[in-house]
Amino acid sequence: MKNFAPMKPREPGTVWEAISDAMNQLGGAERMATAADRKVWWAYTVSDEDASANARTGLSFSDACKLAEKGGTALAEHIALRAGGVFIPAEVIGDATLKAELAKFSAESGDLVSEIIRRTADDEFCRRDGAASLPLVKGALRSLLSLYHQCKARAQQR
Repeated sequence: MKNFAPMKPREPGTVWEAISDAMNQLGGAERMATAADRKVWWAYTVSDEDASANARTGLSFSDACKLAEKGGTALAEHIALRAGGVFIPAEVIGDATLKAELAKFSAESGDLVSEIIRRTADDEFCRRDGAASLPLVKGALRSLLSLYHQCKARAQQR
C-alpha cells in the first residue's frame, strides 16, 4: 500500500501526522512494519491516536530510529521541529560539488530572502506562503548542512 491516506484525517503538527507521513515515505504500512521488524497491524495502529490508545501499543524511539534509517524521516523532522530546530538530511559530497553548491547557495540566498519578504509585504505570511517558501529554505539549508558535516568530519580527523 503506497500513499497511506487514513480514513480519519491526522491533526497537522501532531505525532500522528508525522507517523502517517513516515509510513508514506516508506511506501505504506507493510514496508513500515518490515522496517521496524513488526506486524502490519502495528503500523496501522501506531499511526492512529485512538487505535494506539485502545491497543495500548506505541512507537518506541528504537522503532523511530529504524524507520528513519530506512527513509521514514518524518519523525526526525517532527522531533527536530519540537526541539526548536529543523531536520534536513545531509548528503556526503565531494569538495568540488560542495563548492558549487555553496556558490549556488550564495547566489540564491538573496533571491530566497527577497521572495519571503515579498510574500510578507501584505503583513500576512499565511499557510500557503509558508508552504511555498519551505522548499526554497530547505534547498538553501541543504548546502550549508553539507558544509557543516564536512567541517565536522575534518575536525574529528586525527
